[in-house]
Amino acid sequence: MPKHNPTDRMLLVTHRPGHKRRQIIRTLFIALVSAVAAYYIGISEMKSSYQQALDRLDVMAKQYSEAIDEKSLLEQQVTNLEQSDAINAHAKQEIQATISALRARVALLQKDVSFYQNIMAPSKNNKGLQIQTVEMTALPNKSGYAYKIVLSQLANNRRYIDGVVAVNIVGSQYSESLVIPLRDVSSVEELGMKFRFRYFQEFEGEIRLPEGFTPEQLQVVAQSKGKSASRIESTSEWRELLSSSDTVANGTN
Repeated sequence: MPKHNPTDRMLLVTHRPGHKRRQIIRTLFIALVSAVAAYYIGISEMKSSYQQALDRLDVMAKQYSEAIDEKSLLEQQVTNLEQSDAINAHAKQEIQATISALRARVALLQKDVSFYQNIMAPSKNNKGLQIQTVEMTALPNKSGYAYKIVLSQLANNRRYIDGVVAVNIVGSQYSESLVIPLRDVSSVEELGMKFRFRYFQEFEGEIRLPEGFTPEQLQVVAQSKGKSASRIESTSEWRELLSSSDTVANGTN
C-alpha cells in the first residue's frame, strides 16, 4: 500500500455536469444574435440609401418638368412678340437669354435624370461596374482643363464595389506620340485612384498639360476587385469631350 507524504494536500473540484456545453451554446447564441443584428442594420442602411436616391430622382424629374414648361412658355412669348409690330428688341434679347439658360438647365437635368434612371433600372446588357460619365471643360484664360469622371454600379448595388481607376491623356509632343498619366498633370498622387461605392462615385480635378503637348484622346480604365472582378475601359476623343461641354454650357438650339 503506497505511503502518503504528510505534505500532500487533497484538492476538491466541484463537478458540474453540462457546464462546458452550456458555455458553448451561450457563445454560439451571442454570435448568432450579433450576426442577425448586423444583417438587419445593413439592410436598413441599404434601404435608406436607396430611398434617398429615389427621392433625389423624383426632385430632379419635377425640376426637369417645370423647366420644360417654363421654356415652352417663354418661347411662345417670343413668338408673340415677333408677330407684334410693337416688338421691344431689348425685351426680346432678355427673353432669348433666359431661354438659352433654361435650355442649358434642361439639358443638365435631363442628363442627371437619365443617370439615376440607369442606376435604378439598367438594361439587361448594362450591369455591374460602368464608366458612367467622362467630361472635360476648358478653364478660362487657357490655364488648363477641368475633368469629371463618374463610375457607377448598375443593378448589383446591394454590395460595395472597390478597385482602382487609371486615367491617361493620349497625344503628341513635338511630333512624337506620348501618353501622359493623370498623376503627372494633376494633383492626383497615384497612377490608380482608389474607389469604393455602392451606387456611384465621382472623380473631379484640373489638368495642366505640358507646353507643346497636343491632347488627342482621354483613356479611362477601371478595375474592380473581389470574386466578381471586372475591367472596363473607355476612350474618348478630346475634341468631342470639349465640344460636348460647350454645347451644354451654351444651350441647344
